[in-house]
Amino acid sequence: MKNINEIVDAALVKIGKDSDRQLSIYMGVSPQTISNWRSHRNAPDSYALMELQKILGIDAREILAIIEAERAKTEERRSYWEEIKAGFSKSGTSIAVAIALATMMTASPRPSEAAVRNEGKTDLKSVYYVKKESFRNCCRN
Repeated sequence: MKNINEIVDAALVKIGKDSDRQLSIYMGVSPQTISNWRSHRNAPDSYALMELQKILGIDAREILAIIEAERAKTEERRSYWEEIKAGFSKSGTSIAVAIALATMMTASPRPSEAAVRNEGKTDLKSVYYVKKESFRNCCRN
C-alpha cells in the first residue's frame, strides 16, 4: 500500500464490502470521514488507525508512515516517513524467514533419523501415554 486510498481499498477487500459507506459503518466513523481521507482533507485519527490496524492486520505505525509520507510537505519529511515504511517491510520479511526456518528445524525426522534416535529399534510397538490431571484432582487428601 502506497497511499490512503490504497489503505481504504484494502480495508474494503478485507471486510468483504464494496462501498466507503459500508466501511464507515464497520469502523464506527461517518461516511464523510472516509470521504475526507480519500480527498486528503484530513487523515485518520488515532481511533481510525487502530481500527484500520485490526482490519488489515498490520501495525498502526506502518499505516501512519504511509499516510504521513503521502502528506509530507517537504522532501526531507517524505524521506523520513519512507524510511520508516521501508523498515516495516524489512522486518516483515525477517519475520517470515524466521518462521520458515523454525518450521523446517522442527519438522518430523525421516525414518532413517528416527531409527537412529531410537537406537536402531524400528519395531517399537508401545505408546507412552500421559494423562494430565487438574490441580484439584492431584492434590486432594
